[in-house]
Amino acid sequence: MSAAGVLQQYSSIDKEKSEYLNSLEQQIQTLAEISNSDVLLDYIIGDNAIVLAHAVPTSKSSAFDTDITGSLFDEKHQPAVFKAFHLGMPVCDNTGLTNDGRTFRQDVTPIKNDNGEVVAVIACMKDISSDILKEKKYEHLLESYEAKNSNLSGINLKQDEETVVIREIHHRIKNNLQLTASILDMQARRSDNEEVKDALSKSVTRILAISAIHDLLTHHSDNFSDIKSKKLFQYLTSHIEGIIDKQKNISFVFEGDEVVFDPDQATSVSMVITELIINCLKHAFSNQINGRIVLSVYEGNAHRVIAVSDNGSGFNVERTKEKSLGFTIIRLIVEEKLKGRLFIDSGSGGTVVSFDYPI
Repeated sequence: MSAAGVLQQYSSIDKEKSEYLNSLEQQIQTLAEISNSDVLLDYIIGDNAIVLAHAVPTSKSSAFDTDITGSLFDEKHQPAVFKAFHLGMPVCDNTGLTNDGRTFRQDVTPIKNDNGEVVAVIACMKDISSDILKEKKYEHLLESYEAKNSNLSGINLKQDEETVVIREIHHRIKNNLQLTASILDMQARRSDNEEVKDALSKSVTRILAISAIHDLLTHHSDNFSDIKSKKLFQYLTSHIEGIIDKQKNISFVFEGDEVVFDPDQATSVSMVITELIINCLKHAFSNQINGRIVLSVYEGNAHRVIAVSDNGSGFNVERTKEKSLGFTIIRLIVEEKLKGRLFIDSGSGGTVVSFDYPI
């Protein structure tokens, strides 16, 4: 059933609102891929919110047991949804409860029509019940250990507290970046200007590349300073796979050495690689169904070399360098941030873009 169809079970709506809600329903799948979380399209009627549509990212299973389209919930369970609807502004990093008692972290954005009226809200939902249980278990173990060891030095406790704070900071930054990306993506989809849509869409991918670093530092780094190359590349490609043309068969291959990036390097490398992969997907395979993108890393004694290659149709390097904002960004990051060098080789058999920088 369509989003408008769900709402019509509770309230009468005109054709214009019906078409608008159905268009929003088509967008939330993209938002689910971008945020890597369940996304709900909600509508407020009186004291209840109705889930008009529910999207799940293809890269992970749903946080809910079933599709909750058509479900009702109140302000007690989902306060951020009601706040965003009534205030007309985004509400980030709030918590809510499902009807079965699980805890979710929410980022909620109000959707306004051309008259500035809020017609619905979009909520990115992440189940954090297991995280809360781990925190409670940690607190319990810490209290027990402290009780048994009254002479315990405060140094270790201080380090543990700092770890929790740093992890939470990275998590909040990631959430805010993903919310920003979601808003830009929605704006792109509402624009009738193809140049504006393309520019906003590319900005979304760049923001998500930065968001990826904070997510990896939150969940996959023990000391918040080391990110392994394979984990980083897998994370980036898993999010980019959602935008691949479904009629094409594009594979990713990782080759070379496993290296460790610090956060600054990881951010710069992520932006370069994301830009290159997006270019591959957009241009390299326009005339073929099957394609292959290879990400390579080679560690030397003084320099590190990273390459992105494809077996696509190639392009005119000099002409693209002059006109492409993407390649301007890549060059600036490689030369100014990484203090490295950029190399491009393209022909009918494919393209290899590599860069090196001192380690």
